[in-house]
Order: sequence, then structure tokens, then C-alpha cells
Amino acid sequence: MRNGKGYTLVEVMVALTIFSLTAISLIPAIITVQEERKAIRQERVAEHLLQETYYDYFILGEELPQFLELQGITFELFLNQQPQDERLCLQWVGGNGRSYERCLSSIKR
Repeated sequence: MRNGKGYTLVEVMVALTIFSLTAISLIPAIITVQEERKAIRQERVAEHLLQETYYDYFILGEELPQFLELQGITFELFLNQQPQDERLCLQWVGGNGRSYERCLSSIKR
């Protein structure tokens, strides 16, 4: 600073460069956080959908659909039968490109 009247052009340019480099380095982290938040929301939707389908299939005795689409995501439903229980499972590919699977079990009578 000269004579206490303000900042020089060089000081302003250095400050802007530092600010720009900091902002640029944070952009990938912000994008990753947004993708993960979207994936978490999709998991919540999937778990709710799985609970509804579980109730419809095991309690009401409705037919099990093979695919369900909700909020632009295609969910695949399948029944995995074991000797002691039946598992209703849901698979999908999240917005981040990863595959997910959630299951609910029901004890055979």
C-alpha cells in the first residue's frame, strides 16, 4: 500500500489469483458432494419404494413387478428365496454411476 490511499494493482491481482486458485481447487469437491447427496436421496426413495412393495407383495398378496420407475430411475425388483426366508431385493444404478442393492427379509411360514 502506498501512502495509505489504497492497494496497488499488483496487490489486487495477487489477491484475485489466490482467490481464483482456491475456488478452482474446491469445484471438484463441491461437485462430488452434490453427486453423493443425490445418491443418498435416491437411496431413501429406493428404501421407501422397497417398503411399499414389500407390504403390497407379502401383506396384500399383490403381484411383484419386475421393474419400477420413479424420479427417472429404473429399479429392478427380484425375490431371493432361501430355505428359512424370502428376500425382496431392489437394484438400481445411482446418479453417480454406482450400482446399489437393498433387500428386506420375510420369514417363511
